[in-house]
Amino acid sequence: MPVKGEGYVLDKEKTTCTKGVNIVFDNIDWSIKVLNLTEAKTICTLYFKEETFADILLACNDTAANCLKNNASLNKVELADDETVDHNIRYIGANPNNYVHFNNELWRIIGVINNIDDGNYTKETRIKLIKSTPITSGDTKTFSWDNKGWHGSNNWVDSALKEVLNN
Repeated sequence: MPVKGEGYVLDKEKTTCTKGVNIVFDNIDWSIKVLNLTEAKTICTLYFKEETFADILLACNDTAANCLKNNASLNKVELADDETVDHNIRYIGANPNNYVHFNNELWRIIGVINNIDDGNYTKETRIKLIKSTPITSGDTKTFSWDNKGWHGSNNWVDSALKEVLNN
């Protein structure tokens, strides 16, 4: 079993136990909790793997934005401080692995944005997402701001995009 701080985590997919027993591993306390142990002579085989940035984020017990912000220094390849007053965290590189599933769709995390007003004059940290594919209708036609003829009315109240985003 690896020692705490060596950069390993429990490999949940490979770890197995007999007789319906489950293992929960606490990376912070470096302890094992055995669940559903009702029979003697139960055998568990634990596997460990090198810890990835994704493992760190999945183990985080905070908001997604704070988890990314507080652990950004552990992923120096793809995350960087944008060096603004707010010290936002941005994904960098030609093709960073910053995809997440949200509302059954694939999105990309652009970054972690600090000091965003929540509408009640309270500043929060938020994650900025962008859809990985364009918003389209069933026939793959992309939506424009307004589709009221080639002149358009430029009126958000009756725009096609407003209907797509709000319905």
